[in-house]
Amino acid sequence: ISICRDFLSSTQSSHQKPKFRERREMRLFDPWPVFFKREWKRCWPFLTGFAVTGVLITKLTAGFTEEDAKNSKFVQQHRR
Repeated sequence: ISICRDFLSSTQSSHQKPKFRERREMRLFDPWPVFFKREWKRCWPFLTGFAVTGVLITKLTAGFTEEDAKNSKFVQQHRR
């Protein structure tokens, strides 16, 4: 009976949760999700406007050829 008692006490102690000081290191706090959730409320108009402007400029300038640039008054004025 003493062998069983020793066995049970040893198995129970190994399955117990570690004490506060013996716990593993705490996971580091990641501030990025909190930061983005808070800042998105303030910054979404700027970011959306920036994206739309970028798309428009890309679409408008993607069709220009070298011939268009040679014939452009704006390009001629700024090549000096």
